[in-house]
Amino acid sequence: MKSQLPFNEGEGSILPEHLTVSRETGGRGCFFWGCMILVLFFVLAVVGTGGCVYMVKNEIDSLFEDEGVVFEEIPESEVRLDGIRERIALFRQAPSDGGDDKPLLVLGADELNILVRGHQEPVVADLARFLRLGITDSTLEAEVSFPMDRGAAYLDEAIERQPGRKGGEELQFMRFLVGFFEGRFFNAAVELGLEVRQEKVIAKILKVKLANGVEFDEAELRRGDQENKLEELEEEMGRTFEDIFFGDAPGRKRLGVRDGKLFLRRLP
Repeated sequence: MKSQLPFNEGEGSILPEHLTVSRETGGRGCFFWGCMILVLFFVLAVVGTGGCVYMVKNEIDSLFEDEGVVFEEIPESEVRLDGIRERIALFRQAPSDGGDDKPLLVLGADELNILVRGHQEPVVADLARFLRLGITDSTLEAEVSFPMDRGAAYLDEAIERQPGRKGGEELQFMRFLVGFFEGRFFNAAVELGLEVRQEKVIAKILKVKLANGVEFDEAELRRGDQENKLEELEEEMGRTFEDIFFGDAPGRKRLGVRDGKLFLRRLP
């Protein structure tokens, strides 16, 4: 496996209006962050059923489990959070033109989970309760156990906040579909790649494995018009990681994964 992720150049996509809020509100709010996992579920439902989601409820039902996964608390998370944030602040403030001594930040899986769980956006922190991030030799892995009851609540808020806006029909359809599975859990393992495009951190979903053993590789996930939805989701995930890691720090960004660690650098 490669010891460092590729640094690619390319154009990003724009998140559709119905899954965003005005920047003046100070954040995307729960109707985006809660819908993030639901968008992934919707893509899997369409891909797994050949697009006939109305006709094959039983096949969609196989995406869910009756019980969720309870993730163990990371020891001393609250105590460690301040120290991790201090390291990130020093990384962002350090001059990036200091000769060979370029700013470097190394994070392990526990530290990454602590950061996401302690995110300044309350809804991001809430969503983090339903996933656990891991780091392999070259990718991130997210174990997800998302209660569809929570998904229904997120969608209800999205619909209430955006009545009549573009994309409302899609939200209504997602709410209709989720209603069949309230009380159940979407359990999956998601493999993520990270890269830098035009100085922006972009996440890429490489593979999804469901609790029942069914796997969707990258080609299957990007089948047909589902690729657009996936790219929108990936771009927003990348923005979140960029905000957590780099914030508004100047300089070029570099990111790599090896030996179960995440390596972040800032260059002139």
